[in-house]
Amino acid sequence: ISFTSCILPSLDGKELDSGASLRLTRTCLGKISLVRAEFRGIVGLSDVSLSNPKRTALNAERMSASGIFLAGTHVEGEVRLLGANFSGQLNCRAGTRLINPKRTALSADGISVSSVSLSDTHVEGVARLVGANIGGQLACDEGTELINPGGYALDAARLTAGDVFLKGTH
Repeated sequence: ISFTSCILPSLDGKELDSGASLRLTRTCLGKISLVRAEFRGIVGLSDVSLSNPKRTALNAERMSASGIFLAGTHVEGEVRLLGANFSGQLNCRAGTRLINPKRTALSADGISVSSVSLSDTHVEGVARLVGANIGGQLACDEGTELINPGGYALDAARLTAGDVFLKGTH
């Protein structure tokens, strides 16, 4: 399933069951719901803009997929991945911005994933990985900023991971 150069108020894929991937490229949306959706492939957002300030912009609670990739994606509002299951990676890179000041920007409590990579990613608000199960590594690489004035920038209580790397992260 692919959307390229679209402007949409929202995308509702709640409980969608797809044998393929979902790819959005150069697309603007208010919000996306993929609650309990199942993809045999990946969910990929490249140069996507989601804007639902102070609310949930991407809701993928209990979603399962091979992985989720955000590249050059700008999100105003919460990215909600509670209890999601990814056989591959959660990967945010290439100038991705998750903005939800004084609130939760990334909510990935209880996810099960092979690895989490934040590279050249700006997160404003708390990034939550409470009780997450990461089979490999949690890596925050060069250029990554985790910002939450007056609160935790990263809440990883009860996280299990093979390795944790916070190299060049501010």
